[in-house]
Amino acid sequence: FAHSGWSWSTREQTGSAEIVPEGHEGRGLRLQFDGQKDWTVANSATIGQAVEAGQTWRVSAWVKCKDTTHLDLILVGMLNGRVVDYGLTSDGIEGTTDWKLLEATAVIPRECDHIAVRLQGYGKVQAWIDDLALTPGPAAPAAQPKTKVTGWATSRVVEKLGRAMVAIPTEDKRV
Repeated sequence: FAHSGWSWSTREQTGSAEIVPEGHEGRGLRLQFDGQKDWTVANSATIGQAVEAGQTWRVSAWVKCKDTTHLDLILVGMLNGRVVDYGLTSDGIEGTTDWKLLEATAVIPRECDHIAVRLQGYGKVQAWIDDLALTPGPAAPAAQPKTKVTGWATSRVVEKLGRAMVAIPTEDKRV
């Protein structure tokens, strides 16, 4: 794991991420953290995938967890080597679960030239991750042209707001 281009970080300087033999189908990544704050497993910007605006990309991974506060699989957007969107898309999991497929799809925005994968969460985590994949998705559907509006409104739109409710406390402090 140390020379893979991936890194583990947390503000509490505890926890670990290590390659273990018990994955979904073979080896996997095991995360262990007993702290309260946030943690991250991220690949370096040099590993990021080059992309073009309008492309669709899918990130997926098999995840199993035990007593986990929260874990997210996230696709991060970058421009010129800097993160510009920490959450192009994501999927998350918490609690105790058997192997579950997390997956999310994003359409790449104009201000993005690379994407990277990140696992992050907060609080306690004991999780196993396997078969992490970043794959091109189907082409995004073409935008439908909007109907052209001609002329001007001839009268002001009036909303019908005849029904309403007001909550007023009573003398015994009930509503």
